[in-house]
Amino acid sequence: MGDGIIYALAENQIGCRGDTSKLEVNIGATGISDALSNKIILYPNPVKDILNIKTTIEYKEVNILDLTGKRLLTSKQKIIDISFLNNGAYIVRIKDKKGMVIKTERIMKE
Repeated sequence: MGDGIIYALAENQIGCRGDTSKLEVNIGATGISDALSNKIILYPNPVKDILNIKTTIEYKEVNILDLTGKRLLTSKQKIIDISFLNNGAYIVRIKDKKGMVIKTERIMKE
């Protein structure tokens, strides 16, 4: 039953057809990213001026993006002043030391 679900998902997402016994799915990296993401807390949300990051995980950088994906700010700090941003929705993306995204979260700026 599980193989059929994986195959249907792959077929819908990338147009795979044919022998499902040859379908390979790599979920290891996603599982690791999810585990790390759960150990990073962004607060408050909504945020007025200062975004705080609570974590014991070492990270390379924090990027704040608008909803089109344009990077507005890059920081390495756990306390980030975003008072200059207009009110609205933004995406916070945190990368580990290897440059892999380990956390992506939408925040609201008030």
